[in-house]
Amino acid sequence: MQWAQATTPLGGEIQTWLVNAYSAVGRQQEAEALCEALSRHPDLEVRKQGKNLLYILRAPRLQRPASWMTQIPDLGEIDSRQSSFSGGSRYAPATPPPRPAPPAPEPLDPSLINRRDNGFLWVALATLALVLAGLAWFS
Repeated sequence: MQWAQATTPLGGEIQTWLVNAYSAVGRQQEAEALCEALSRHPDLEVRKQGKNLLYILRAPRLQRPASWMTQIPDLGEIDSRQSSFSGGSRYAPATPPPRPAPPAPEPLDPSLINRRDNGFLWVALATLALVLAGLAWFS
């Protein structure tokens, strides 16, 4: 198996993902250093991406209100012997509530049905006959 070299476009794309990973785990210096290296990459698209990521990494951090953040509980505190997974969630009911039956359609009164011929069928058949006759004539 041949691995992607750092100077290929695929290698540059892999390195941009590595920049994102470094940034996600708080290793900002390594992320910025890799972005600087990517800004000198042989591939034009990778160079642009490296410069854009470097600009984002060096941008000032904005204060975010606590209401914008989602708190993720620490699942490492759960004791596996005390918890028993029943397959359901404690936030949702085990079985969904029954759906109401759709209302039955009202029967249609036959006297309200329009039984008058509107002539569309005859016009369509005449047009089809003319097209077929024209094709037969010109072939």
